[in-house]
Amino acid sequence: DEMIANFVSHGSGWVLSEIPGFTVSVGTYEPITAGSFVETPKWLQSKKCIINIKCSDDEPKCFLYSILAHLYRPKSNLNKPSSYRNIKHNLNTSSLTYPTKSDCWKKFESDNSGIALNIVYYCHEQHKILPLYNSAYPLEDDKRETIYLLLLYDIDSNGNSKFHYTLVTDMSRLLSYNSQHKEKHYICNRCLHRCSKPFVLQRHKELCKNNKACRISFPSFTVKRKKKTEEKAIRLDPEDDTNEQEDSEPDENDLETLLGLNAT
Repeated sequence: DEMIANFVSHGSGWVLSEIPGFTVSVGTYEPITAGSFVETPKWLQSKKCIINIKCSDDEPKCFLYSILAHLYRPKSNLNKPSSYRNIKHNLNTSSLTYPTKSDCWKKFESDNSGIALNIVYYCHEQHKILPLYNSAYPLEDDKRETIYLLLLYDIDSNGNSKFHYTLVTDMSRLLSYNSQHKEKHYICNRCLHRCSKPFVLQRHKELCKNNKACRISFPSFTVKRKKKTEEKAIRLDPEDDTNEQEDSEPDENDLETLLGLNAT
């Protein structure tokens, strides 16, 4: 103990005499650029709980239209932008940019008092759904309609990355994978933990509310692609399983920087 105390107080006594060399490694950062429509993966199509609106590059409003699809569900043509153009003024969109970046989410939710927005992300490689943005308002707030958006990722024909918002109509169906429970799940929007009964969810929420909301930390896993003879990598990092993630809540500015998100 005395030796450790002396080391902490006085240092090791070693002196740096020279630096024979060093290596600098530089990686190319490819910010995620705006795309257009992203097809719903087959794994998600089979769940029948996604409304995927076919927005074009000229009308990159899938974020807004997905929310309108929840609030004002048309009886037909759910996937067509024309079903929502006449009602887009029903919401306060002053904080939105198109394509919609992550720094718009919180402000948009604040500007629209009837909405509690939650956004989840689909991890292609692991077939998992991971939380990305949690509403600042509790589920018990009866004045706000809870809305879940699912963010899809793809690479276009030019090798550019793109994100696309879709509407989740049933979170229980979406999160029913790898579960022995065949009936409805009750979902915690903070960590996406699945509960079999409402009272189990309520008991879970009493514990969960004392922790920071579970969020994705970028980057971690690597999605590889080849363009001509070069191999490039886009780092995204959804965490491990939804029930095993560490609690983390990066600053919104950090999230925007790391994600570089543009979605249509």
